Amino acid sequence: MAQTRGDNAAPSPPAVAAKLATVLNAEKLVMLTNIKGVLNGTVAVHDQMIAQGEGHVINVSSIYGNFPVYGAAVYGATKSAGNFLSESLRIETRGKSKVTIVKPTGVPGTGLGAGV
Repeated sequence: MAQTRGDNAAPSPPAVAAKLATVLNAEKLVMLTNIKGVLNGTVAVHDQMIAQGEGHVINVSSIYGNFPVYGAAVYGATKSAGNFLSESLRIETRGKSKVTIVKPTGVPGTGLGAGV
């Protein structure tokens, strides 16, 4: 069974509205990783899963994709986009593949919340 794991853990620089211009390049990396990572991983296995009639896509997101957090506007928006792509895939494959979205909260000791 074809599987993919969208382990797209991009760094999350602070991105409050007043600082958006200064963090634009870092945010581009976040967007590429969190949106295109999910999309590219899915595309890599989609046709094989449909052909064999089953498969399982597991994408890593974040709780920030569901709940806005100060300083994480762009990061949260990209995670929300990944959630939407995953949920749409679940509907569009009509049961021919499973889609799981893992949405961890802040992970102590990783520094992911340092910019928040």
